[in-house]
Amino acid sequence: MALVDAAKAGKSSLRANLADDVELILVDSGCTDEARHITRYVRGAQVLRFDNDIGALRGGNAGRYASRADATLFLDNEVELAPGAVAAALRCLDSDPRIGAVGGKLLRPQGVVLEAGGIVWRDGSIQPYQRDAAPLLSEVHFCRDVDYCSRAFLLVRTALRQQLDGFDVAFLPVGY
Repeated sequence: MALVDAAKAGKSSLRANLADDVELILVDSGCTDEARHITRYVRGAQVLRFDNDIGALRGGNAGRYASRADATLFLDNEVELAPGAVAAALRCLDSDPRIGAVGGKLLRPQGVVLEAGGIVWRDGSIQPYQRDAAPLLSEVHFCRDVDYCSRAFLLVRTALRQQLDGFDVAFLPVGY
C-alpha cells in the first residue's frame, strides 16, 4: 500500500495504524514550520516538495503519480487516525474486487460526525451523510455504498487509480 499524505506534519497515529512496511509519499506544499524537516524524523519516505501551497487536491495528484503500490491511501494532514482505521479500510477494499475505493468516517474536533460519505442530489448539490451525528450511531457505523467520499481519507485500488486522471481540479477547493 502507498500512503500519500498531503501533509505539513507527520502523525503518530499513522505509525500506530501501520504494522507492515508501506510506500510513504509525503507532499510538502511550501512548509515553513518544523515539518519542512520531516526527513529528520521519518526515514524511507519519498518527499515531493513544492515551493508554494498547491493544496490538498493537487498534492494528492502529485502523490498519485509517484505511487507504485497496489492501493493508495490519500490522507490529509489534519486527519488523526482512529486505531485500526487503515486495517478496516483495507479489509473493506479486499472484501470485494468490485470495490474501487473506500472512504473514511470523518469526525469534527468536537467528536461528532463531519461526514460518513455523502449524497449527490439530482440538482448536483451535495450533502455530507449524517453531519453532526454521534459517531457510533448505527446509521453511520457500517460499510455501505455512497455517492462520494472525501479525499481526506480515501483508499483507492491501483487499477482504478490508473484508469482515472487524478482528482479533478474543477472540484477545488472541496476535493470530493
